[in-house]
Amino acid sequence: MKEGCRGVGDTGRLATVVAAVVVVLTGALTGVTLIVTPQRSAVPATGGELAVAPRGAPTPSNRPLPPAKPVSLEIPAIGLSTGALAELGQTATGAMEVPGDGQRAGWYAPGPAPGETGPSLISGHAMYAFARGVFERLRELRAGDLVRVGRSDGTIAEFAVYLVEKRPRKTGPATAADYTGSPGNGAELRLVTCAATYDRSVGNHTEEVVVSARLA
Repeated sequence: MKEGCRGVGDTGRLATVVAAVVVVLTGALTGVTLIVTPQRSAVPATGGELAVAPRGAPTPSNRPLPPAKPVSLEIPAIGLSTGALAELGQTATGAMEVPGDGQRAGWYAPGPAPGETGPSLISGHAMYAFARGVFERLRELRAGDLVRVGRSDGTIAEFAVYLVEKRPRKTGPATAADYTGSPGNGAELRLVTCAATYDRSVGNHTEEVVVSARLA
């Protein structure tokens, strides 16, 4: 209200006018609140939900551990628990060796050990000599599942799965570079196996399962 408006009428009339204006403004503001508030509360929340890790999954820290050989492997989600990992190298053609036992997984020793900086590799058979292998259920893993690797220094490197791939196998010898990808600065783990389906026409498995996990 402008100052010049106070000259209209006496104090009593001024008080009446002021009171009336206050009542009108209060009612107007109350009406605005009643209209706006329900609209705000009705707006749905957006973003964030799909990016949240599965309940109970750890937050990856990706801080590398000191060097130590892997001695055991445990994957609770698929009931896998095995010790005495085989130490694998390369064949004469430069391909990765595979375990000679269907119930034993193997660690690719020329690469980093699980927990060290870079992607480490552990492979195993899904099928071996027409029997189920140690990695037969590897394809069932999902993002957030844990993989624990016991190490020779008494520590356990715990990884959280973030990617499970089923993909065609390459026709030539499989090398470590086919699975490691970009090394990065953290510690990662790749679990590798052939898919359980055997193609008799080519005399080999035509698909493979590759699980990628980060140090938790």
